[in-house]
Amino acid sequence: MINTIDIRQNQFRQNVLEQSIALRDPILILEDADEIRALLLQICKTLGIKAEGYANGKQALEAAREKQFSAFIVDLETPLIKGQDFIREIKTFLEDPIILVQTGNNQPDTIIEVMKLGVLDYLIKPIDIQVFGHCMKRISEYTQKKSTEKVLQEETETRLRAQLDWILYKQSWMSDLEKTVDVSKVTLNNIKQTFLSGGGIGAIVSLIEILKSSAKYEGENCVLSKEIADLLFVNNQTVHDTLHCLEKSMEILNRDISKEKTKMSVSDFFELIEQTVENASEKMEKFLSEKALSISFHKSLHPNSIQIEVDQSSIQLILEELIVNAAKYARIDSKILIYDKIQNGMLNLSFKNEFDSKSIPGVPKDKEILVKQPFYRLTGFVYESLPMETFFSGLGLTIVDFVARKHSGTFQISNILDHSVSEIPVETVLASLSLPLKY
Repeated sequence: MINTIDIRQNQFRQNVLEQSIALRDPILILEDADEIRALLLQICKTLGIKAEGYANGKQALEAAREKQFSAFIVDLETPLIKGQDFIREIKTFLEDPIILVQTGNNQPDTIIEVMKLGVLDYLIKPIDIQVFGHCMKRISEYTQKKSTEKVLQEETETRLRAQLDWILYKQSWMSDLEKTVDVSKVTLNNIKQTFLSGGGIGAIVSLIEILKSSAKYEGENCVLSKEIADLLFVNNQTVHDTLHCLEKSMEILNRDISKEKTKMSVSDFFELIEQTVENASEKMEKFLSEKALSISFHKSLHPNSIQIEVDQSSIQLILEELIVNAAKYARIDSKILIYDKIQNGMLNLSFKNEFDSKSIPGVPKDKEILVKQPFYRLTGFVYESLPMETFFSGLGLTIVDFVARKHSGTFQISNILDHSVSEIPVETVLASLSLPLKY
């Protein structure tokens, strides 16, 4: 048993937050110094936070495997298992754990090394009660945000699967869908536009309408115009390609990505990106030439000791999708730039393209979340399918976001003001894919 340290209540009134902090599960404190561990437990109790203290990494690791904890406060210098090793170990069986590190060294190099472990924040010893209280509040807000995002993501995935299953099963909806299917009006309009825009189903429907008035009957036979018949055959292939994209989308959504992950060095991962860019430039050569577009990847130099754990197949597909998306909506005679940055234990990949604001709004701030929803469209047109396009029209960014989350990463897309293009800032679209690193 650990004796708690009595702290005067008036001192707490001056130094900690006035209201209790709500956390569903207790906090695990790994600290070998009895007096500091007892102090942290006392502070947590006063803040209304449940907490458990452990003197060595082995005990703490056993507890982390057996119980649920909202967050972990870890001292780096602990017996049996060092704090750094404890952090690496819990990350092998916990998804995105919230970790605060205690350190007595406030040198920048030390702090940088600490943040490379993928922790939320760090505390400098001796512990400041006010700072500790604010850290606990930040953890509370962070866990609530994560919980809300998880619920929304699960609802989105469930809704997406239901919509896709419905499309595969119900291909004859064209005339009476609005009367027979109870779906939201916005989603219905988006799905309808996806099917009716461009080639494929939309073109076939129009051709059949033409046939109604132009076809000639000779006995039991119907004579069709060769031109119309050829158009039907071409668009039939487009429909087949569309259904293939739909099946591919379902395959990714049902894929157990966690079982397909493998570790690779960041340099090898960059080679995968370079290969994807090279393939895109070759397969979309005609399209890129017509729009006078170029694609380039500007990579940074990083030590080979930094690794990343990914499902290479699904990651390559979403890299292709981000390149295709940038190419589709990039303005004529512009560049698509891809570059990386490592920060806070994450590899951030950015895909930047300029757009013509007269015809395309880019991704306005109030649409940043909506564009990741199934079948949501910012523009009233749909491009013809490009050679690199894999996913069903209207689902590309939805699946990018889905795969990123399955890798404990994030995906964001928005408009930014770019000062590097010219003397006058240019509004561009920036798609950012962030993936956790392994050290």
